Amino acid sequence: MKKFKNFLYIFFPVLVILVFGFYFFNISPESSGSSNNDETFDVLKTTKVKKSQELRGSPGFQKEYFGKTHYPQSSDLGQEQILQMWDEIEKMPNEKDFNTNIVPWRPLGPNGSAIDSTGVRKYTGRVLDLKITNGNLKVASASGGLWASNGSDPIPMTDNLSSLAIGSFAINPGDSNIIIVGTGEPNVLAGTGLHRSTNGGLNWTRISMGNTPRGFFRIMYAPNSQTVLHAATTNGYYRSDNNGLNWTRYFEAEVSDVIVNPLDPNIAHIGVWDKGTGKGGIYKSTNAGTNWTKLTTQGLPTSNVGRVSLALCKNVPNNIWALIGKNDNNFLLGVYKTASDGVLWTSVSPTQGGDILGGGFGWYVHAIGVSATNPQVALVGGIWLYHTTNGGVNWFQHTDITTAKNLHADQHEVLWGANGQDVWVANDGGVSYSNDGGESFTTQDNFYPITQYANFDVAPSNRDYIFGGSRDNAITGTTNGGNTWIYAYPSAADGGGIAFDPFNNIILYATLGNYGGALAFHRIRTMDFGKTWIDVSSGIGASREEYPKIRAIPTSPTTLFTNSWTGLYKTENFGMNWTLYDAALPFKVYDFSIGHYPSEGKTIVYVWLESAENGKRLYISTNNGPFVERSTGLEPGLWVKSVIPHPTNPTYAYALMTGTEAGKKIYKTKNLGLTWTNITGNLPNVVMSHLVTHPKTVNNLYLGTEMGCYKSTNHGFNWFRWNEGMPEAAIVTEMKPVMTDMNEFFIYTSTYGRGIFRREEPPQNNPGEETMFQLFQNYPNPFNPVTQITFTLPVESKVTLKVYDVTGRLVTTLVNETRLSGLYTEDFNGANLSSGVYFLTIQAGDFKDTKRMMLIK
Repeated sequence: MKKFKNFLYIFFPVLVILVFGFYFFNISPESSGSSNNDETFDVLKTTKVKKSQELRGSPGFQKEYFGKTHYPQSSDLGQEQILQMWDEIEKMPNEKDFNTNIVPWRPLGPNGSAIDSTGVRKYTGRVLDLKITNGNLKVASASGGLWASNGSDPIPMTDNLSSLAIGSFAINPGDSNIIIVGTGEPNVLAGTGLHRSTNGGLNWTRISMGNTPRGFFRIMYAPNSQTVLHAATTNGYYRSDNNGLNWTRYFEAEVSDVIVNPLDPNIAHIGVWDKGTGKGGIYKSTNAGTNWTKLTTQGLPTSNVGRVSLALCKNVPNNIWALIGKNDNNFLLGVYKTASDGVLWTSVSPTQGGDILGGGFGWYVHAIGVSATNPQVALVGGIWLYHTTNGGVNWFQHTDITTAKNLHADQHEVLWGANGQDVWVANDGGVSYSNDGGESFTTQDNFYPITQYANFDVAPSNRDYIFGGSRDNAITGTTNGGNTWIYAYPSAADGGGIAFDPFNNIILYATLGNYGGALAFHRIRTMDFGKTWIDVSSGIGASREEYPKIRAIPTSPTTLFTNSWTGLYKTENFGMNWTLYDAALPFKVYDFSIGHYPSEGKTIVYVWLESAENGKRLYISTNNGPFVERSTGLEPGLWVKSVIPHPTNPTYAYALMTGTEAGKKIYKTKNLGLTWTNITGNLPNVVMSHLVTHPKTVNNLYLGTEMGCYKSTNHGFNWFRWNEGMPEAAIVTEMKPVMTDMNEFFIYTSTYGRGIFRREEPPQNNPGEETMFQLFQNYPNPFNPVTQITFTLPVESKVTLKVYDVTGRLVTTLVNETRLSGLYTEDFNGANLSSGVYFLTIQAGDFKDTKRMMLIK
């Protein structure tokens, strides 16, 4: 019987392909999104998966993604709020306080995902800024930090910063150890301000700018200066005259670019984004940025001016080019050039390929660069890259990431070398380089691990198989544990949910967008690790939502689940037909999870909605039964972010909440959601992402957030920072536990901007599994006025924890209750006590211990 089932799993997909093969290879992808009368998507109308430049991700999906996780706050959290979160994080206990033998997180890449078998053409993730110093390239990524390289390997420079969203940066031309970094991607993710390093990025100091900007468009040193810096930011134009230590704002508005004449640094231009201020346009200064005059000269638009990008020819700097979007709709207003330092302007906009800014994405894609030696040669970037060699009379459009041009979609920066032939382009696929003035490009040195994953999966029977769906880089994966990566779906699309078939790990399912029509994200399947894909969306309800999920459980045959609008759908025939799991729910489905317990004969489905309304947030189904609402006890006014079923106990589950409500982060149920208990404990007020539990050590919980990872060894009573080896500000999106046949336990995590990480959790390195009672020395000690006290219990015990003064008088009782085994941390506040020596005593069963503490005010 077992052999017959194995034969069925191999034979059935082959039979499906044969039966429907005619449709798979003869239907036009342009019909995607059509719907029938009951608003379901018919796979037989669009079974050939689109693999052209026409399928690309939507920049707006990122805002929607973080808008959900932050609800009821906006997608772009305020800078002060982010800094407050970091203040709380820095006060958290750290794993290094308890364990000196740490096995850290290990980055698995991708260090560039190869789009073909040669490995030469490869892409990574979104890059916003580029600089060349002493022949070496440095790269600023949108959510992966600042990078250098030694020629063959990438070197992270900002892993200890409070933000990995690097909008722009500058390197001192006389001392490359001095680096100025502006955090925050304008109009996408707020940063934590300006940071300065004097030792090549080993250490950073945050620099106050008064009204510190949320994002930076450009930071640059003035030509031939080691002290004067210019900054174009969301809050205006700033200048520093003392190497970035102090800044003065000289223009208040959203300034989206700045250029300075290399022959006369007193002459500068800025581009101002109107945004309702009435100031939109191009401005000129003749005194190094102290005063500005708006240019209203012939040929230059002065109204409805949106985002502006500027470039000049370094050898002939009175030749200036401008890319300008419309303020009202972010469409293209025009490409303009002047040969008279702004006295007269000419429109030279490309006409082929439609709106170069993608019809409304000018807030996001915007880049222009002019050859350093020839003012007639320029590159303009919107969705795709445009190239002219005759001053804009004719343009050539680069439009396909799969061709030898080696250019990804969504351009953000163009950097020309001094020889007029070398040019680097930053886009959503990383960095492309040309040594022939932009005629052709290569990506072979595009090896920065900055892919922005929304979801991923690890194959059930081979942990070296890891695939993920990512922002603007579709589907990428590895079959050798991260040594090499493949670009499994060659397009600039957004990859969403990913699921391996539990019985045959070469079969992979995914969601992919952004398609036109009724269904933004299609469901697709590969049976050869991504060499070929077919569309398996038949029966799925219409929806324009971003990043829907797809998940599988090991039933016979395999059962797949996916969400679309207000419904959860399932299939048992490899995705060929989908049916609604139960009746449509009252709001759009946010996400879902499945707990599968074969030994118990149970399958528990959790579905949570984009709803904060009591009684209409979280639904549970057991064994294909109807959905029942189970959100009683969860914090009102918030959405549910994730629900994680316990791996072995079907009645247990954990719920994470959206937003930034302090103390209202994680809840636990022991009765299938009938009641929920808050186990937020001492967690800082950070945004939740995902959680996994240890399958054998029931007290151990592992948490991923938008600011790194945490762990609890006592079922959420206390948490500590568990982020060693991962960037401090890593945005975790999903986590996967893997227990091998050798009882090795690994946790894998995807991040939004730093790829995939893996961490092994060996028992001997787990502080929550101490075989003895222990009271640690308080930290800090001496202290003023707060210190932390940590102890471990190997078994459930009645615990008392008391503080006495030098006379033996009881000052306070910190703990007096029965607790489960695990590691615990308590705070002791001596604000109302006098300086001096105090004694900390613990009794747990027969165990007693005392520590000496010193309070110094």
